[in-house]
Amino acid sequence: IYQCDWSSDVCSSDLERALARSLGVPVRTDGRIEVRLLPSPRLRVDRLHLGTDPDRPSLDARFVKAEIALAPLLKGEFRFTETRIGRAEIKLPVAGPDTLKLPPDFGGALRDRDLAIENLQIQQFLVTTQVPATGRTDQLYVQDLRLQAPALVGPWRIEGTSGGIPFRAVSGTPGPD
Repeated sequence: IYQCDWSSDVCSSDLERALARSLGVPVRTDGRIEVRLLPSPRLRVDRLHLGTDPDRPSLDARFVKAEIALAPLLKGEFRFTETRIGRAEIKLPVAGPDTLKLPPDFGGALRDRDLAIENLQIQQFLVTTQVPATGRTDQLYVQDLRLQAPALVGPWRIEGTSGGIPFRAVSGTPGPD
């Protein structure tokens, strides 16, 4: 096992660069990082931040454990086969009532990423929408979220519990921009 903590610039910066290249968004890590290569590649990160622009979606994930497919990793790509997250918050800026503020290149950026989510489990998941002009926020809290997607663009299969009520949602794959 290769271990380092966030104060080790070499470990965190290498991981951050590799993830940023694979995901196409700025990445920052905090806390302990553990990487195990054998018998199967695994990654543990205390805290992972994806995205830094308040006008774009961002993710803050804590206690991330991920198994990584070996063949893509040898080419410098990340393909997560099983991921568990203790707590995650996604922030989505909104332009007005019921209108998400997504970057104009969002659909194309998702299509360009060869990233599959085979089995993502999040114990506590918080979705926060923010209206930058007024500061208003709304939140949705989900427990035991499970997500699968053969590609970032979809289709997505999501299951979880919110307010004690189990739910299941399935999306299609959007057409060209």
